[in-house]
Amino acid sequence: MYTKEELESMDNAQLVGIANSLGVKVSQNDEKESVIYAILDKAAEDSAANNTETPKRKRRAKRERFSCIFCRLPQGRLWEAAERC
Repeated sequence: MYTKEELESMDNAQLVGIANSLGVKVSQNDEKESVIYAILDKAAEDSAANNTETPKRKRRAKRERFSCIFCRLPQGRLWEAAERC
């Protein structure tokens, strides 16, 4: 929306107008810096609220299915027998 440098170049009346249009409660007596940070905070909150997409679920790889009990055993003596399945 606005950068900090753009807001710093504006006068206090313009900043109060922008803040009021965003729904930030500020007065003419507030310091310029506090009004600038209130505007930036509100802009950050609004952009964060708009970017709340739920992440898509990742697919899990299908596991290999075995036809016999020997295939499920860890490598070892029976593993050679499992290769014949």
